[in-house]
Amino acid sequence: MINSYLKTAGKNSIIYFPGRIIPSIVGFLSIPFFTKLLGTEKYGDYSLIVATISIFIIFTEGWIENSTVRFYPHNKGNRDINDFLKTIFLSLIFNVLIFSIIYLIIVFFFCQFKTYFYLIKPAIFGLTAFWGMTLFRSLNAIFRAKQSARHYSVNAIIFSIGKFALAVFLLFIMGNDIENIFVGTLIISAFIIPIMLRYLNIRRFLINGHYSKEKLIEYLSFGWPFTLIMISSWMLNLFNRYIIKIYCGSKEVGIYSAIFNLSDQSLSFIFMGLMLAVYPVLVKAWEIEGEEVTSRLITKFIRYYFILCLPVLIGLIILGDLVVNIFTTKDFEAGIKIIPYVAMSSFLIGLNQYFTKPLELKKRSKLLSLFMIVGAIINVSLAFILIPQYGLKGAAISTLISYVVLTLINWYVGKRYIKYLIPKISIIRVSIAVIFMGIIIEFLKNQLVENIFNLFFIIILSVFLYLLFLILIGEIKKSEITYLKGLIGLNNFSK
Repeated sequence: MINSYLKTAGKNSIIYFPGRIIPSIVGFLSIPFFTKLLGTEKYGDYSLIVATISIFIIFTEGWIENSTVRFYPHNKGNRDINDFLKTIFLSLIFNVLIFSIIYLIIVFFFCQFKTYFYLIKPAIFGLTAFWGMTLFRSLNAIFRAKQSARHYSVNAIIFSIGKFALAVFLLFIMGNDIENIFVGTLIISAFIIPIMLRYLNIRRFLINGHYSKEKLIEYLSFGWPFTLIMISSWMLNLFNRYIIKIYCGSKEVGIYSAIFNLSDQSLSFIFMGLMLAVYPVLVKAWEIEGEEVTSRLITKFIRYYFILCLPVLIGLIILGDLVVNIFTTKDFEAGIKIIPYVAMSSFLIGLNQYFTKPLELKKRSKLLSLFMIVGAIINVSLAFILIPQYGLKGAAISTLISYVVLTLINWYVGKRYIKYLIPKISIIRVSIAVIFMGIIIEFLKNQLVENIFNLFFIIILSVFLYLLFLILIGEIKKSEITYLKGLIGLNNFSK
């Protein structure tokens, strides 16, 4: 039985993978384009506006996205689906209107301060990006809840490529103003959102469905604690940029943001692609099979996480200076020293998604939100202490300490709700293989000239040797290789 769930997760991961890797590659490529076109100060200001938009998106649709994924499988009948989606969609529109007004009030409040007056115009354009991203994320959550992995991935790919291509085009044609990036997001949103609405047949839901206050309260009670979690996560990952702005300036915000984005994009496309497939499978296993099968699945998925993400972490730490030198300008070199701290924080972000699953499945979202709030408070408190003294390094260290504490709490408490095991032997084997890979990377790095072609050569060769070593020490078994080949169609190709 557990193999069928693993196969489902595996197939969906392969389908979701392009929907994560391509937007992540696009996000990664946007860093050298935007840093070079905008420079450190404008890139820092752009990062601050994006951080502000992000917190408004969380308030607006965070609980809606989580409730959609969690409750959609329960509404199997046409009438239930109609009522569910009408309640969700009308709530989303109401939230967009309310938080747009709040956003504008805050923007016009800052008009009173000459120091921030130059940010007013890009902030107004940022509101249009807020509309597009909020609607897109909410609608694509429905595709994910339906386990329509292909549609989810295609939507994500079109949206990411479209907004990046349009942003770069507008920056070249109209000038290197921040607002041109947001106009690109608005244009692609106006293109793809009507298509998504038509495919989901939202009009039918609005006509035939009934708005349910009782259901809304149920969705809110489940989803809002996750909104608190997302707000706390925002404070862990993005709030430091405001403190850097206060004590150091926009240039340092730009450097910190570029380094954070490089590390985060490198890791997140893997662990998010896996988690997009994992969570619906865990929910289904929990609902049908119960705790025993679910606990074994969590252990399996943690193993996969270490196999996939630990080598990326070590690769980032060793090759970080090379990555920064190739993908940004010399103005961003000051951020190289914080790469190990930022990369380890990104790794712990992904690992926490597995440690929190027992609490999510047990619907202990309030407890989860409490832990995240504790982590956020630790980060903000340390940031105010460390950033004035140590600058960017202080910001990175405060975030890493916060995630270490949060990881330990989630692991300790989570295993009390669902008794899963940590795959210790697998982690040891993976660690040995990663050390072997790290030695190869360090040797090649010292022997080759710094350029993008040699960087990709080092990465490809290191990954090949890493996987080969895992096979030789027995961590990756023949049955897994056979299954993976069948999953991606290589068995048919070989025939």
